[in-house]
Amino acid sequence: MNEGVSGTGGHPQRISRFEIREVLGEGAMGVVYRARDPVLERDVALKLIRPERSGEERNRSRFLRECRAAATINHPGVATIYEAGETEDGRLYLASELVEGSTLKDVVDQGRLAPDRVIEIGIQLAEALEAAHAKGAIHRDIKPSNLMLTSDDRIKVLDFGLAR
Repeated sequence: MNEGVSGTGGHPQRISRFEIREVLGEGAMGVVYRARDPVLERDVALKLIRPERSGEERNRSRFLRECRAAATINHPGVATIYEAGETEDGRLYLASELVEGSTLKDVVDQGRLAPDRVIEIGIQLAEALEAAHAKGAIHRDIKPSNLMLTSDDRIKVLDFGLAR
């Protein structure tokens, strides 16, 4: 099994054992893919650090800090971390729960939310952050694009990239 990044063109076909399905989003540090874990037979969100950032120690440290901070938290309001690793070519990746739904940003962009819904979201967010803080993790980048509303209308906190 190839443990590196394989593929041609703009995006890989495989990262470690994960089979890439599609791009979900891109940020300053990396690209997030929908990927298939053939061992556990489930889809995951797989974040791969950008190649131009892989060689910089401060970026590697930041990425690993995200992985470690998020991995300490076990709460239904925080996306679960499954695995973190490094490919043979030195790129770091993070495999986590694939959260289906819409970002809070997308929901708000569609129109106003009822006040009782805003309160419900606020309570769920506070509970998730309380669980993170209890483990010593401080998110530091809470914004609507880092919050998902699941199909059952629950909040999930994503992207601990600036966590301490």
